[in-house]
Amino acid sequence: MSELANREASKTLAIDLMRKGQVVAAAAAIERVLGDVPDDVSALVISAMIESQRQANTLAESRLRRAIELEPTNVEALIVLSKLLAVSNRLTEAIVCAEEVVLLQPEDGEVWSHLGLLLVQVGRIADAAIVFGRGVEASPTSKSLRQNYAAALRDTGRDRASIEQYEALIQLDPRNAPGWLNLARLRLGVGRFPEALDAADHALQLDKLNASAQWIRALALTENNRGNEAEPHLRRAIKLNPQDGLAKAALGYWLQEEGRFAESLTLIEDAIRLVPTHGFAYYNYFRAKKATEMPSEFIEEVRQRALDPALHVRDRGDMNYALGKAYEDLKDYESSIHHFTEGNRCAYQIWLQDQPWQRTDYENRFSRTIETFTESLLRELAGQGLDSDFPLLIVGMMRSGTSLLEQILSSHPDVVGGGELAFWHENEDYAYGDSGAPDASRIRDLGDRYLSELQRIGPDVRRVTDKLPHNYAMLGLIHSAFPK
Repeated sequence: MSELANREASKTLAIDLMRKGQVVAAAAAIERVLGDVPDDVSALVISAMIESQRQANTLAESRLRRAIELEPTNVEALIVLSKLLAVSNRLTEAIVCAEEVVLLQPEDGEVWSHLGLLLVQVGRIADAAIVFGRGVEASPTSKSLRQNYAAALRDTGRDRASIEQYEALIQLDPRNAPGWLNLARLRLGVGRFPEALDAADHALQLDKLNASAQWIRALALTENNRGNEAEPHLRRAIKLNPQDGLAKAALGYWLQEEGRFAESLTLIEDAIRLVPTHGFAYYNYFRAKKATEMPSEFIEEVRQRALDPALHVRDRGDMNYALGKAYEDLKDYESSIHHFTEGNRCAYQIWLQDQPWQRTDYENRFSRTIETFTESLLRELAGQGLDSDFPLLIVGMMRSGTSLLEQILSSHPDVVGGGELAFWHENEDYAYGDSGAPDASRIRDLGDRYLSELQRIGPDVRRVTDKLPHNYAMLGLIHSAFPK
């Protein structure tokens, strides 16, 4: 056997021994090669891998740097050095090496993944999202890359783009419970409520003991007008994990909707203690309690939290809405408007950044209502409407008190709060039929379906509220269905 063949055999043996955990024998085998040829690049890299397993990181680094000096474009040496530096918490240097690798080998999704994970470690999430996206382009069937890309998009507030990636992930891996769970949470956040419920159901089928899946399903049920089914899931989530602050915040919110304020506040206070960055908990706490009853130090603490640039945009938005309410209570209206404006900016980023508001469509909907539902037409349709006063409609502008009014009404034993129901907006076109004019029989049919929805929410009460504020745009249609 030639000397070259002997060296290659020794390298192969060293790698095999290293993989078996026999690092001393592996080191001896590779040292024989380096004894003969000290500048054998592949042997230097193998030696570095072995020495790093032996915790001899200084020796490992010196051999990798020699390999790169001899062969600056050696991808394996650069990757191993980047990983070694990362383990040594020298992340900036590790990133520099990883950036060199992706330039040399851009078609390899794994090198993009490595760079992306390093960027996440140093808090450069937006950059990591770009890098993971390049990795997905290079390796579109990689589940780990797709999951990391979706998570980075989510953590930078790009919820709609994140949803697309989680949907692609579950196509690749239908039994990925965390993927379904994140998809459910994100769909909830952008108003895709039926799809959120479907995703939550998939997550629970895969992991019935997952506390997060239980409370996310509960919120999805609430948004799908099935709030009467939500509470058992929320209580089950807390039983499964008593330290789950998000579940406690969700149950606190639901109890507020039911008018059970004392129990709600206890849960929300616990949620804030457990997850002090959860904006939704602060939003509901300030919604249920006057700022004049709170220590000024607590309000200032929330204000400081809302300024944290690392805070997720959704939490920042909720905290700013909470602070807007607080300063309104304190009659500091300038500060109140400032925080409401900041909350709206965050909401725009979540809801409309990737889907701009269509002002013309919005105007046309109002114009159609005004022009169509004239006094004479309303009189004509009233005779064909339903003889029911079961629905309690609450409409108004944002921050005008619709939530408070629903909470007051739902405190009555004969009233159940239905929350914000999108029924009329989702079914408006059906009422007009093919002719483009309101059809009395279709409107009556919608009324019957609407009553069924409300009766499912409150089967044993006299009235159920619907407090979607912008139902004011549907009042002509609603009045035609329920003239009483």
